[in-house]
Amino acid sequence: MRKKLFLFVFLLCVCLCRADTATGRNKYIFLMRTAMSSNDIADWNATVDDAILRCDTPAICQSRLNRMQCLFNFYSADSAIAEARECLPFILEAKQYSFYFSAYSTYISGLFKLRRFDEAKEEAVVMYETAQRINQPVGMVMALQVQGSMYYKLGLYGQALMVLEKGLAICPSYENGKNQVLYVSAVLYEWLFMTVLKMDDVEGIIRYAGDYATLVKWREEHEKPDPTGHYPVTARAFLALSLLKDGQVQEAKRLLDEAASFIYPQIPANAYEHFYEARCALRQAEGDYRGAIEDMDILLAAHKGDLSFYMDDLLRKAELLAYSDEPQSCAPFYQTYIQMKDSVNSLNINARIDQLHTLFEVDRLNREKRNARIWMICAFTGCLLLVLLLSGYIVYSRRLKAKNRILYRRIQEKLQRENKAVETIRQIPEGDLSRELRLFISLNELLENEKLFTSPSLNRDELAKRLGTNRTYLMEAVRAYGGNMTVGEFLNDFRLKHAAGLLTQPSGLSIDRICYDSGFASRSVFYRLFRQSYGMSPTEYRKLSEENKEG
Repeated sequence: MRKKLFLFVFLLCVCLCRADTATGRNKYIFLMRTAMSSNDIADWNATVDDAILRCDTPAICQSRLNRMQCLFNFYSADSAIAEARECLPFILEAKQYSFYFSAYSTYISGLFKLRRFDEAKEEAVVMYETAQRINQPVGMVMALQVQGSMYYKLGLYGQALMVLEKGLAICPSYENGKNQVLYVSAVLYEWLFMTVLKMDDVEGIIRYAGDYATLVKWREEHEKPDPTGHYPVTARAFLALSLLKDGQVQEAKRLLDEAASFIYPQIPANAYEHFYEARCALRQAEGDYRGAIEDMDILLAAHKGDLSFYMDDLLRKAELLAYSDEPQSCAPFYQTYIQMKDSVNSLNINARIDQLHTLFEVDRLNREKRNARIWMICAFTGCLLLVLLLSGYIVYSRRLKAKNRILYRRIQEKLQRENKAVETIRQIPEGDLSRELRLFISLNELLENEKLFTSPSLNRDELAKRLGTNRTYLMEAVRAYGGNMTVGEFLNDFRLKHAAGLLTQPSGLSIDRICYDSGFASRSVFYRLFRQSYGMSPTEYRKLSEENKEG
């Protein structure tokens, strides 16, 4: 979404800079050109100041939009959000609706980037309702588009398709020739194509590739130039991907050769991301894994600032390496992907915990105000306060339980991913494994088969001796493939996983017995490490496991 908005503003600025200079805006045009080339916030500030000095309301609105998008793309989402909250009311009051809804989309993208998903979803609804109230169909479409893109990035492809198709149904025809409608239609088709591609909906892939190509052809026939080459390149890339789905490799190759002629070296690679995605798929189909990996490296660099796309690219590169002539090199990429996925899950859990904490703090402050007021009126209100406190405790307990359910589900998903990654690595021929990876696999097998971790006194020297290596090699292997942990931390992590497994089994073992069987020196150490790793006590974990089985 960020790339789409930036491309739209770039096109607007190019059109502005090609306008008739006899209008008295020569200085403004010069300032716009300077800011476009530098992307320095000070240069965008200069365009705003110049527009204000001339009392040019449309120019003020456009300049503030440009400044906000510069903040979002090159500085920080927080600063872009603050700018949006300040300028959105002004742009709406000025009735500069095209700038208003573009700014609103950037605002929502900023909230989403900061993982404030609930706020982003609510603002998308407000954006839609505002567009509906002032009778702006394009604004309604942009609200649905930004909502669909959020669903896409969260992996909710069915919901994304439903919302995007709703936007397409109410979108004005691009044949009216308006630039904003052309832009919104193109972006809708792009997101729709990307969504059906993820869903492997062949019929949808063919349909939306054709619709996008028809739109680009209409632009060319009606002399709507594209100074970036994005549209002709993307149209051919979409058609090539649809042909590859049908096994037409040579025809897809011809289209991509045509697309390459429209690419400008000075334009950022993310403007042509669909081309590199299509060429990667083509090279993979031809068995050119090295070339496919080169295209994937371009996509990784282009998507570095967008975590959802970057992680998809990372997983795809690992898969390509697994098929290439260097299959052993895929293991670090799988490991990086798992660590990043765990980091994202941790961020989501922390964000949810913060929200729960905020809700609790709001409830607490409200109770304190009511309490002060009640004690000043009469003693009877003391009873009412008690009832409120009990209600608050129940609400808090329920929210705490809901938080623990979220944590438990994330933990189970993490354990499943780790097991899957281990199985993938074990399928790689031993001769293709590095020394550290072979040692790490042997360490896991030794701990699993001989249960050495059940001894609290187990240390790295003893492990190194049993593995026929030295402590330095053992430390390097654990640090490389154990999530950058020390040997002691890895052993405790192994013990915790074993304990978690025992807690989910209907064995009836006591917590103390599980603590002893897992190799912990004391109950207090076990409880402390368990809570640090899983965010809850062993007792709470066991209870959630039982509830999950009953459910």
